[in-house]
Amino acid sequence: MLSWVLFTLFILAVLVAAYVMILRPVLKRIPDLAPFYAEADGFWAKLNVTFTGFRTLALAKLQVVIGWALTVHEVVAAILQQLAPTFGALDWTPLSTRLLSAAGVPPDLQPMAMFVLGSVAVAVLGHVHAMLRKATTGPVGEPVEVKASEGG
Repeated sequence: MLSWVLFTLFILAVLVAAYVMILRPVLKRIPDLAPFYAEADGFWAKLNVTFTGFRTLALAKLQVVIGWALTVHEVVAAILQQLAPTFGALDWTPLSTRLLSAAGVPPDLQPMAMFVLGSVAVAVLGHVHAMLRKATTGPVGEPVEVKASEGG
Protein backbone atom coordinates (compact mmCIF):
# COMPACT_ATOMS: atom_id res chain seq x y z
CA MET A 1 0.00 0.00 0.00
CA LEU A 2 2.69 2.48 1.04
CA SER A 3 4.81 1.67 -2.00
CA TRP A 4 1.93 2.54 -4.36
CA VAL A 5 1.36 5.84 -2.59
CA LEU A 6 5.06 6.71 -2.79
CA PHE A 7 5.19 5.63 -6.42
CA THR A 8 2.16 7.78 -7.25
CA LEU A 9 3.67 10.79 -5.45
CA PHE A 10 6.94 10.26 -7.30
CA ILE A 11 5.20 10.12 -10.68
CA LEU A 12 3.19 13.24 -9.81
CA ALA A 13 6.38 15.10 -8.82
CA VAL A 14 8.08 14.07 -12.08
CA LEU A 15 5.09 15.26 -14.12
CA VAL A 16 4.97 18.62 -12.32
CA ALA A 17 8.73 19.09 -12.79
CA ALA A 18 8.45 18.20 -16.48
CA TYR A 19 5.63 20.73 -16.93
CA VAL A 20 7.47 23.51 -15.11
CA MET A 21 10.88 22.96 -16.70
CA ILE A 22 10.02 21.75 -20.21
CA LEU A 23 6.40 22.16 -21.25
CA ARG A 24 5.54 25.54 -19.68
CA PRO A 25 8.35 27.51 -21.42
CA VAL A 26 7.29 26.01 -24.75
CA LEU A 27 3.62 26.85 -24.16
CA LYS A 28 4.49 30.42 -23.13
CA ARG A 29 6.00 31.01 -26.59
CA ILE A 30 2.77 30.09 -28.41
CA PRO A 31 1.09 33.41 -29.38
CA ASP A 32 -2.45 32.21 -28.58
CA LEU A 33 -1.44 31.19 -25.04
CA ALA A 34 0.78 34.19 -24.27
CA PRO A 35 -2.04 36.31 -22.72
CA PHE A 36 -3.04 33.45 -20.43
CA TYR A 37 0.50 32.93 -19.19
CA ALA A 38 1.04 36.68 -18.78
CA GLU A 39 -2.04 36.84 -16.55
CA ALA A 40 -1.03 33.72 -14.64
CA ASP A 41 2.51 35.06 -14.12
CA GLY A 42 1.02 38.32 -12.82
CA PHE A 43 -1.09 36.40 -10.31
CA TRP A 44 1.93 34.43 -9.05
CA ALA A 45 4.00 37.63 -8.84
CA LYS A 46 1.29 39.32 -6.73
CA LEU A 47 1.06 36.24 -4.51
CA ASN A 48 4.84 36.21 -4.15
CA VAL A 49 4.91 39.86 -3.05
CA THR A 50 2.03 39.28 -0.63
CA PHE A 51 3.78 36.47 1.21
CA THR A 52 7.35 37.81 1.05
CA GLY A 53 8.99 37.36 4.44
CA PHE A 54 6.09 35.27 5.72
CA ARG A 55 6.74 32.01 3.88
CA THR A 56 10.06 31.22 5.52
CA LEU A 57 8.78 31.85 9.03
CA ALA A 58 5.60 29.86 8.33
CA LEU A 59 7.66 26.95 7.03
CA ALA A 60 9.92 27.11 10.08
CA LYS A 61 6.92 27.10 12.45
CA LEU A 62 5.33 24.21 10.55
CA GLN A 63 8.60 22.30 10.85
CA VAL A 64 8.68 22.93 14.61
CA VAL A 65 5.06 21.83 15.06
CA ILE A 66 5.58 18.64 13.04
CA GLY A 67 8.75 17.82 14.98
CA TRP A 68 7.17 18.27 18.39
CA ALA A 69 3.99 16.45 17.34
CA LEU A 70 6.09 13.48 16.24
CA THR A 71 8.02 13.62 19.50
CA VAL A 72 4.84 13.58 21.59
CA HIS A 73 3.43 10.77 19.43
CA GLU A 74 6.56 8.65 19.92
CA VAL A 75 6.56 9.12 23.70
CA VAL A 76 2.84 8.40 24.04
CA ALA A 77 3.10 5.37 21.72
CA ALA A 78 6.04 3.99 23.71
CA ILE A 79 4.12 4.39 26.98
CA LEU A 80 0.94 2.88 25.55
CA GLN A 81 2.92 0.01 24.07
CA GLN A 82 3.95 -0.91 27.61
CA LEU A 83 0.29 -0.78 28.64
CA ALA A 84 -0.88 -2.74 25.57
CA PRO A 85 -2.44 -5.61 27.55
CA THR A 86 -4.76 -3.05 29.13
CA PHE A 87 -5.99 -1.85 25.74
CA GLY A 88 -6.54 -5.25 24.17
CA ALA A 89 -5.53 -5.94 20.59
CA LEU A 90 -4.58 -2.37 19.60
CA ASP A 91 -1.11 -2.01 18.08
CA TRP A 92 0.76 0.83 19.81
CA THR A 93 4.03 0.41 17.92
CA PRO A 94 5.66 3.84 17.58
CA LEU A 95 5.56 5.36 14.10
CA SER A 96 9.35 5.60 13.95
CA THR A 97 9.72 1.87 14.61
CA ARG A 98 7.27 1.06 11.85
CA LEU A 99 8.95 3.38 9.33
CA LEU A 100 12.48 2.25 10.16
CA SER A 101 11.44 -1.41 9.94
CA ALA A 102 9.77 -0.76 6.59
CA ALA A 103 12.97 0.94 5.39
CA GLY A 104 14.97 -2.15 6.30
CA VAL A 105 16.90 -0.70 9.26
CA PRO A 106 17.89 -3.56 11.59
CA PRO A 107 16.25 -3.42 15.04
CA ASP A 108 19.60 -3.00 16.83
CA LEU A 109 20.35 0.16 14.79
CA GLN A 110 16.90 1.72 15.12
CA PRO A 111 17.64 3.68 18.33
CA MET A 112 20.69 5.28 16.69
CA ALA A 113 18.71 6.04 13.54
CA MET A 114 16.00 7.65 15.64
CA PHE A 115 18.62 9.75 17.41
CA VAL A 116 20.13 10.94 14.12
CA LEU A 117 16.93 11.24 12.10
CA GLY A 118 14.57 11.73 15.00
CA SER A 119 11.61 13.96 15.41
CA VAL A 120 13.46 16.13 17.92
CA ALA A 121 16.00 16.90 15.19
CA VAL A 122 13.15 18.11 12.96
CA ALA A 123 11.92 20.42 15.69
CA VAL A 124 15.42 21.73 16.46
CA LEU A 125 16.02 22.38 12.77
CA GLY A 126 12.75 24.28 12.67
CA HIS A 127 13.90 26.47 15.56
CA VAL A 128 17.26 27.06 13.85
CA HIS A 129 15.43 27.86 10.62
CA ALA A 130 13.29 30.45 12.41
CA MET A 131 16.28 32.01 14.21
CA LEU A 132 18.25 32.30 10.98
CA ARG A 133 15.29 33.87 9.21
CA LYS A 134 14.91 36.46 11.96
CA ALA A 135 18.64 37.20 11.78
CA THR A 136 18.48 37.89 8.05
CA THR A 137 15.77 40.51 7.83
CA GLY A 138 17.34 42.47 4.98
CA PRO A 139 17.23 41.63 1.28
CA VAL A 140 19.63 38.93 0.20
CA GLY A 141 22.48 40.03 -2.05
CA GLU A 142 22.20 43.76 -1.36
CA PRO A 143 25.01 45.53 0.50
CA VAL A 144 24.11 46.81 3.95
CA GLU A 145 25.44 50.17 5.13
CA VAL A 146 27.03 50.08 8.57
CA LYS A 147 27.22 53.37 10.46
CA ALA A 148 30.42 54.24 12.32
CA SER A 149 28.65 53.99 15.70
CA GLU A 150 27.34 50.48 14.90
CA GLY A 151 30.71 49.04 13.89
CA GLY A 152 32.44 47.19 16.71
